[in-house]
Amino acid sequence: MRPLFSLLTALVLVCLGSAAHAQTGCADAVSVDGGTIKVASVSGDDSGNIQCALDLAADDGYGTVLLTSSTYEIADYIYVDAFTGELKGVSKANTLLQVQNGYLACNNGEGGVLEFSNGFGVVVKNMTIEVDSPCMGSSTTSVISFMTDPANCAQTTTFGNVDRVTIRGQGTNASDFVYGVSAFRALNCSSAMLGTLKVNRSDFESVDVGVYSQIHGSGQVDINFNSFSGVGISIYIPSAAQSTTILRNTINYNDVDGYGGDVFGRHGIYIISEGSTPTSNSTTIKGNTFNNLLANSFGLGISEEQLDVPVNHELVITGNRFNGATGGQGNDNGSGIALGGTSNAIISRNIFTGGTREWIYVKGSSGRAQVSGISILSNSFGQSTADIEMQLLDTSNSIVGPGQGNPGYFTTGSNNTFLDGTPQAAP
Repeated sequence: MRPLFSLLTALVLVCLGSAAHAQTGCADAVSVDGGTIKVASVSGDDSGNIQCALDLAADDGYGTVLLTSSTYEIADYIYVDAFTGELKGVSKANTLLQVQNGYLACNNGEGGVLEFSNGFGVVVKNMTIEVDSPCMGSSTTSVISFMTDPANCAQTTTFGNVDRVTIRGQGTNASDFVYGVSAFRALNCSSAMLGTLKVNRSDFESVDVGVYSQIHGSGQVDINFNSFSGVGISIYIPSAAQSTTILRNTINYNDVDGYGGDVFGRHGIYIISEGSTPTSNSTTIKGNTFNNLLANSFGLGISEEQLDVPVNHELVITGNRFNGATGGQGNDNGSGIALGGTSNAIISRNIFTGGTREWIYVKGSSGRAQVSGISILSNSFGQSTADIEMQLLDTSNSIVGPGQGNPGYFTTGSNNTFLDGTPQAAP
């Protein structure tokens, strides 16, 4: 016979477990297991259950919301305020969120399928999210969005982290414009977004923008060890004042035909400052592989452009590999690195192989008519078949170092130093 104490203990534990489940206030698919809230899939839309689990975690301090099933249907926005913790699946291969078409009331690109604000450590990890045309009518949205609080514009700070997530879209075949991961202020707020963004070991396939980040206050942004394929712009940084590190990603660029313009479908990394932009920014692009896949005659691996207001941009591009056209193919009007209006940039230890129009293009812009202090050092052009390796236009007090494979270049400007080869006048 079992002792009375053991029977009472077992009864208490059963009661506590039932009470914990009942107190979730969610459907039966949501349960509590210690410090983890678990969500199982149901037949039909799972958005409400995931929403309820995240709200419960935010309100009661649970650190993890775990998706335990293999497939979930998402047919509504999931918005969470002040959640700090992890929303995670089992793995990219074993947890799939399928965003249903035509269900989201998209608001000019604000928000996302998964949207977080005021979170001091929000992590989305270990899942694949598939999206086609989720909006009610043709519009714009994000898959994962970190943003300022649209209901309280004084709340501006969110720390977001995306880790081991695959985001797979339909590219130009979709009726909506889809960002993979975005970080920016709410449209009705004037205060800029503060905080951090980390995107790690994730895959972006056939969306219009992979990572979009517009953080101010020198917030740290790390985009590391990801892959981008079939993306309109892999990494898009508009008018930001953030400290960005882009490290060891594989970026296929110029691999989407059908956008019809000169930006989307052609750029790998696009950094632009315009209008009332902040006056400073910082970017390090290191150890990445850029593959020009020649979908259009014009393609840019890295493009930085300053319009209207000069920006003190601490820009370092180092240790990357740029793979261009082979077998006689090439871009009529493309560059590996194109800088417009940037002074005091360092371009070093990069390897350039194959063909393009020119690998490095530096010029003034409407924000700064002449640029200065550009250092191009210790790069390798030995395997380049570009029409010309460099064009340095409207530059002064810049240096091209020796031992880079005797590149050919055109130049205009004054007080520049060329230690390898003889510059030619620009055509």
